[in-house]
Amino acid sequence: MAERLTLSQMRAFEAVARTGSVIEAARYLQMSQPSVSTQVRAVETQARSQLFLREGKSFSLTPLGSEVFQKVRVALSLVEDVAQLLSDQSTLERGILRVGYTAHQFSMPILSPFAARYPGIKLEARCMASGDLMERIDNNLMDVAMITASQAPEGYFARRLLQDRVVLMVPSGHELAAYRDSGVGWDLVKGHSIVRREISSGTRIIFEEAAMAQGLRLRSMLEVGSWSSMAEAVGAGIGIGIALEGELDERDDLIGVPVNDPALAAGHYLLTPLKMESVAAIDAFFELALGPGYKDKSDPSS
Repeated sequence: MAERLTLSQMRAFEAVARTGSVIEAARYLQMSQPSVSTQVRAVETQARSQLFLREGKSFSLTPLGSEVFQKVRVALSLVEDVAQLLSDQSTLERGILRVGYTAHQFSMPILSPFAARYPGIKLEARCMASGDLMERIDNNLMDVAMITASQAPEGYFARRLLQDRVVLMVPSGHELAAYRDSGVGWDLVKGHSIVRREISSGTRIIFEEAAMAQGLRLRSMLEVGSWSSMAEAVGAGIGIGIALEGELDERDDLIGVPVNDPALAAGHYLLTPLKMESVAAIDAFFELALGPGYKDKSDPSS
């Protein structure tokens, strides 16, 4: 295999060809003149041809040298383009960040200022159930995800955004609404039909595991594929829903009623694959969401 030209050799050749002088080329490249001369001779040695005509300290290109010069200029331009792309990525001047979230109530206060602060980063945001987001993270189809779980998933770089509780979602005029402050026991829940999210919903998983621990089999009236669909079904009187308490803050027509069971504690976590937290855009997203000291927290649930 033929020996390959190095970037240093190409830069030295290009500078001498452009300036016509080793002295000027050395000044431009901030190298010593002997180093520039050595690099140029190495290029000619590989070509086994003369690329420069030398007259004293002046250099002019041979016909082959002119042809090589044009190719080297193109190659160095491409290298500069790559370097600029990498620089833009590291300084967040451009790039793409793929974000998944389960609750717009918690994610939009992060996505909105991130978009304003880093307009060069294209955001691709998708709302899905927690289990579906985890699958996309595992398949490298998503960079960061905000999910609901009883504890931080293992095998990821995860930090807790907030702690909340899983509550019943009921219309403001529902009979259970009277228990908004005191909460209810499971005995009052089991008689009602439940409108549920899909099986991959983190909130649903926490709720159903707590119910099973109490030996309860809940009556499911309807299964829907989004939080908004569940809210509309509950509002229409089809059944009662399951939600994080904070998801209901912006609703006047729906009320969160706690179930008095400590197992219904839920964390909302921001996570990314291990080692990906050092990627510039992901690091910036975590820092905006959690503050500059987020990496120093040894407990992912803190």
